[in-house]
This record gives sequence, C-alpha cells and structure tokens, in this order.
Amino acid sequence: FEEVGFVRFDDVLSAYEAVGGYVPGQPSTDNGAYIQDVLAYWHATGVGGDHIVAYASVDVANLDEVHEAIDMFGCVDIGFNFPASAMDQFNAGQPWDVVVGAQIEGGHCVNVGAYDSDAKTLTCVTWGRTQVMTEAFWHQYVDEAWVIITHDWVNATGIDPLGIDLYQLGQDF
Repeated sequence: FEEVGFVRFDDVLSAYEAVGGYVPGQPSTDNGAYIQDVLAYWHATGVGGDHIVAYASVDVANLDEVHEAIDMFGCVDIGFNFPASAMDQFNAGQPWDVVVGAQIEGGHCVNVGAYDSDAKTLTCVTWGRTQVMTEAFWHQYVDEAWVIITHDWVNATGIDPLGIDLYQLGQDF
C-alpha cells in the first residue's frame, strides 16, 4: 500500500470505512463523510495510531475569522458542495468561481493554506496541486471549515510555531 503523509493508505481507508460506512468494492456505499465526524474519530480512535490534539469549527461566513485561523494554525480544512463547473475550471487551470446554474456533483474536502485579501481569493490543495478559489465561490459553496491541531504543530511544551501557548488558548476557549 502507498503511504499518505505519515499514515498508510490502508489506515486512511479503514478510517473512511469506520466513519463513512464505505465498503470496498461496493460503490453505492461511497457517500463521503462529514469533516466533524472524521475529526472526532481521528481524535478519539486515531488513524494509523496517530491522534489529533484538538479541532475547532471556523465560521465560514466570516472571512476575517477564516484568515486569522489560517494565520494562527497554518491552514483550515473545508467541506463544500462541489459544482460540476469546478472540475472544468480545475482542468483548465482556472480559479474556482461561481457559474450560474452549475449542478452539484457531491461534496469535497480540501486544505486551504493561503489567501489574498486584495485579490479576494483563497488557495487550497486538491488532487496533487494548488487551486485558487474566489471569495464568491467560497460564500456560495463552502459549508464547513475546521482548524486541526496535530502533535506536529506544537512542541513538547505546547507552544506552536508562532509562540502561542496552546494549553492557555484551550483554557481561554
């Protein structure tokens, strides 16, 4: 099996089976999963022996909060309704933008790690490359966003790369 980051592919598949009810070889069971359910599983059960420290929802309607979450935690994971037009835009190397009348193909999850306030865009990683999306696309299709704190993000004393004491942040939260 291939490895995904530091977690083996078969471990990710097992987690997807547990959370989403997927049964390999039965396409009708491939219905995806809500990010919150995946994060709860990853926190409590672990994926490939790896657990996350914590996770928290980000208000998708508040782009200032989204930008701040990216600044503080490096990225946000988002879930959104994926319009067919986005696949065409991706294949053409174009930013994801709203296309009137586009049909929703299903859900998609990506990691957003950058934004440009002047250009009114955000940048994610999907299908092995970066993809820009407009703020209009974000507001139209994104319905969940999460910060995830991993053990790799904090040092042994609980301090993140910006010098924030995540234990104190948790107490304040």
